[in-house]
Amino acid sequence: MLTVSNEAIAAYFQSFEARILEVGSHLKHAMYTQAPHLIRERIIHKVPYADCMIGSEMVDWLLDLSVSTGAHSPALSRFQ
Repeated sequence: MLTVSNEAIAAYFQSFEARILEVGSHLKHAMYTQAPHLIRERIIHKVPYADCMIGSEMVDWLLDLSVSTGAHSPALSRFQ
């Protein structure tokens, strides 16, 4: 029987979280350099929100990067 220590599980999840943060950082940098209009301050109900984007605009941008996806709905399910 395989036993895994709590420390090993914690280390796995910490490294997984670090990888997600790293990928997110790369994606944000790509958006800032290739499509700076996507991330900007938006005002909703007179409340300003800094560094926001519209989800459908992000999906469209990701679709433009990936010709293999081909349709909007499969991309939505892929990125949810």
